[in-house]
Amino acid sequence: MKETPRVICAGMHSVDLLLINSDIPQTPESVVFFEKYTHVPGGCVYNTAKGFILLGVPVKVLTKVGNDENGRFFIKELESLGIDTSDIKVDDSKSTCLSVLPVYYNGGRGAFSHLGTNTTIQVDDLLDDTLRRALENKNQWEGNNSSHRPPPREDVPSYLIYHYGYPHMVTQVQGKVLAQHFQSIRSLGITVALDMNGANSNDESIVHAALEYVGIFHVNIEEAIVLSGKHLQHLQRNSSGNPQLPLEEKVNFQQVKGIADYFHQLGVALVAITLGPRGAFLSTHSNPSVIEKNIACFPCLSPGKAVFRPNFQAKGTINAVGAGDTFTAGILAMLLRQAHSSSFLSLELLADVGLAAAMQRIDSGVEPKTLQKLVMQLDEMPRASVQSL
Repeated sequence: MKETPRVICAGMHSVDLLLINSDIPQTPESVVFFEKYTHVPGGCVYNTAKGFILLGVPVKVLTKVGNDENGRFFIKELESLGIDTSDIKVDDSKSTCLSVLPVYYNGGRGAFSHLGTNTTIQVDDLLDDTLRRALENKNQWEGNNSSHRPPPREDVPSYLIYHYGYPHMVTQVQGKVLAQHFQSIRSLGITVALDMNGANSNDESIVHAALEYVGIFHVNIEEAIVLSGKHLQHLQRNSSGNPQLPLEEKVNFQQVKGIADYFHQLGVALVAITLGPRGAFLSTHSNPSVIEKNIACFPCLSPGKAVFRPNFQAKGTINAVGAGDTFTAGILAMLLRQAHSSSFLSLELLADVGLAAAMQRIDSGVEPKTLQKLVMQLDEMPRASVQSL
């Protein structure tokens, strides 16, 4: 019997054309050569869902694709992994999102995207029948009961996590609309996780209002700086002609913690900031009531904690596409393992699982393992660096 998914991955989709081992363009008009290319599904919903599947966690995807060859390819590839696609919407008005991603020889990448049907996604496209029915029953129950007692348990979905990705690219679900959507999901006792890939603007009208309802929030360091408006000097290019220091090497622990605190002040319970090959920073809100409210299923986290963990050493060629999404899948899968548990879960272990999950997705020399095996082998994995943040 097929296991019922406890996780929904919703939001931005893409079909990606990867340009492997690409040179790095020296100017916008440079002719750039690459070794080979491949055509693969991508975007938050695919990358995170595949990360869950590699760890042995069943998942369902909610998004909207075009009625075209790329849309059919996207759904077929999800189904080949055993991912539930039964509620993916198909739109005749626009094409499936296509992204061209040069994967540079040094492991970095570029991105050129046509958003397609991501621009026509509405809130109703981000709900399945189970969630829709639960919300209708909840609203009816509250309308008929002035005591504000919770609805009967049979009216509450079995989902524990609703993971949403790339709100800057889902243009019809932003600001108050996104905030109301997350509030509705949280009202069902489901933890909202949010990934901010593609956040290149600190326009507070896009996502800030929704952070009050977010349990787990993932950003890379560049997105974190842009969204918080803190330490913007680190984003400035070096005009002196000297080699440019990588962004993740410019920040220290206190600066990263200050950025995380900014998001905590907006209501986020757990902040995860990835720093490329250097590692990851995790912190929890200092107020226990915020954790209880936004991560109701995961009481195993202690308030007011902050840690940095260095990355693991790569064994083969690195392709960083999907690294952040798979990192998020790792920490969410580890939280699922501890769901409703009163035993303590350290942020160090949580970060390590996220980093190890990402490594087994992006490192050609690593054989994927289920969550249980991954956790058991963490102590045997060498670190790429012991440098503190």
